[in-house]
Amino acid sequence: MIPNQVDHEYDFGSWKGYAGQFSLDLLKELESHNDVEYIEEDTMVWAWGMESESAPSWGLTRISQRILDLKKDYSYASTAGAGVDVYVIDSGVYKDHSDFESRATSLANFVAGEEETDTCGHGTHVAGIIAGRQFGVAKAANIYAIKVLNSSGQGSTSQVLAGINHMVRHASKDPSRKKVVNMSLGGTYSKTLNEAVSAAVLEHNLPFFVAAGNTGDDACRYSPAAAPEAFPVGGSDNTDQIGWYSCVGPCVKIFAPGSGIVSDWNRPGSAKIMDGTSMAAPHVAGVAALFLSSGNKYTKAKDLYADILRYATPKIIRGPFGADDRTTQSLLYNKMEDVVKGARKGARKGRKNKH
Repeated sequence: MIPNQVDHEYDFGSWKGYAGQFSLDLLKELESHNDVEYIEEDTMVWAWGMESESAPSWGLTRISQRILDLKKDYSYASTAGAGVDVYVIDSGVYKDHSDFESRATSLANFVAGEEETDTCGHGTHVAGIIAGRQFGVAKAANIYAIKVLNSSGQGSTSQVLAGINHMVRHASKDPSRKKVVNMSLGGTYSKTLNEAVSAAVLEHNLPFFVAAGNTGDDACRYSPAAAPEAFPVGGSDNTDQIGWYSCVGPCVKIFAPGSGIVSDWNRPGSAKIMDGTSMAAPHVAGVAALFLSSGNKYTKAKDLYADILRYATPKIIRGPFGADDRTTQSLLYNKMEDVVKGARKGARKGRKNKH
């Protein structure tokens, strides 16, 4: 006999819900209540990352230039992401990795029977792309890890919802802080997860950068990539082609490096190479943190989204099978090449005008 019990309660403002184990009789009774809009079966979610044997990471170099030239150095600001909190809802983070320089915190764990640290490695890899001193885009950002995936990189929609709920509560404690959310995970289409993400974005002004998915088909078939207010990211390779694994279609907002990405792993001083849209999304989350730390004031998450798209390099991504004219061709750009060129131009002008 199935015990009737509530495991998680969620409150994102106007959107409320709970998850648990219930008998068929109780489910039928709940469905008849006027205050219950719908009931959805809890489903599995998983990390959108895969181990790779590809060449070392090139992603940081690529997002700092308009034209593909991987022989160039990566342009970045050492203070990028300073004062920005990035929530990584994933398999946890190995916070003691030296690359995080004590800027990573384990905030919550919703995986029963596992310790709060990252026993999978996926979350640490993602966090390293966002804010690692060696591998990160926003090298001074803070990382808050919320564990919802187990050591195999799997979890449930109810666990992810619990992680989002906890994150919203923590973020609401200090509304003045600048915040970004990364979720490099997904599962089959879930109205519940889509609505929860959208509520967190609209009601709490929390920008959500999510992996588009690794099944190579339409990202709109998966959640949270199908959430209307999320920012789904597809993966590209080092030739500016859509990664063989990457989901495509109208739900994908932008592409970012996702193939052969090296980042931190869940052991002291370790690193690993991985493929997937799980690696692409944190590149965008890192650029979002960079933009936020640069003095830009965004009153709403959609304004930050718009800026990322405005600065993206257009019409440069080439698509393999599955991609069509509904799929964006824009590639992430961090603006740093323009900043460096502007500084050099200003320096030359200053020398010319010197008396």
